[in-house]
Amino acid sequence: MNNEVVEDFAYRALHTGAIVGKEITTAFYNKNYTKSYYIGCSTGGREGFKEAQSFPTDFDGIIAGAPAIDFNHLNVWSNHFYPLLGPVNSTGFPPVSMWPIIHQEILKQCDALDGALDGIIEDPELCYFRPEAVICSANQTTNCLTGAQAATVRKVYEPIYGLDGTLIYPRMQPGSELISAGVYYSGVPLPYGVVSRLSVLNYQMHINPD
Repeated sequence: MNNEVVEDFAYRALHTGAIVGKEITTAFYNKNYTKSYYIGCSTGGREGFKEAQSFPTDFDGIIAGAPAIDFNHLNVWSNHFYPLLGPVNSTGFPPVSMWPIIHQEILKQCDALDGALDGIIEDPELCYFRPEAVICSANQTTNCLTGAQAATVRKVYEPIYGLDGTLIYPRMQPGSELISAGVYYSGVPLPYGVVSRLSVLNYQMHINPD
């Protein structure tokens, strides 16, 4: 492991970049800056939290969106969708082409919860999607789900709990389907999940080659 790279990823790159960036800005404009702000999402959100915790004077304001700060549990959550949905030929696998239809049904059920029909689910935590609404009728074979597929979709929006009942990670937020489908619901394992699994197997083989 390259510890220098790990430190750069964890905190040093952004902190150093902030310092150097201010120096370059001051030199370019030939005057001192008055305010500095940071905005980041996901890993960028995590970096924003780290800046606020360890280097609070780097920025005058920080917007940390969707911060990936619980990294171990986040990886478990990100990689649990493939075994949940299975490969594309699984009985309960919802076709990727169905997710836009599911998304529209979620909007139909939850958009008005905030009092405004604007195509936005203001608070996804208030939305408890009922996938039974898109189960195929007797004469319907397209643009709908089987009972097994609907049961899988329901599980997609459930939190993950450990064997002892403790919460590992909150549920997927309803309304995210158009982005999430191609990443998490494609019937293909996430690359870094496969790499993590192979790393564990290689480690086990190294310490116990028999």
